[in-house]
Amino acid sequence: MSITDQNRETIIIENNTDFEWLIYSIGNEVSSFMLDLVSNSSLICSSRAHGVWLPTLVGMPVLSVAIENKLVEVCKTLGKCSAVTHADNIDKFRNDFDSFKSNLSYYTSQIKDEVSVNYDLSKESRNQFLSWLKHE
Repeated sequence: MSITDQNRETIIIENNTDFEWLIYSIGNEVSSFMLDLVSNSSLICSSRAHGVWLPTLVGMPVLSVAIENKLVEVCKTLGKCSAVTHADNIDKFRNDFDSFKSNLSYYTSQIKDEVSVNYDLSKESRNQFLSWLKHE
């Protein structure tokens, strides 16, 4: 992460003290952190690819803060179950966050559909693979 990215995140956090910020610290177990995050959140706002992908795998809507183009590309792979904002303008970030939050039921329904489809696809792939193994 560059100094610019750190400064941008610091500015967002300092200007939005009414949010509950949960920030991963190196040394903490990732699985415990993610479980706590997903269990105690109604939505997630992340500027990291893993912070966008992992919550969506378990059905948690995510607002991606695109501090780099990679986050835009990650969100494209997730379809309609996530949204993208940029951190360059704090007012725009806040408006995007408020819009995402007010449309949370839409994003939640979209992600439930995605999780269901992906679960069915992975189960089907698993069964096909096991069937192939039995015939080899």
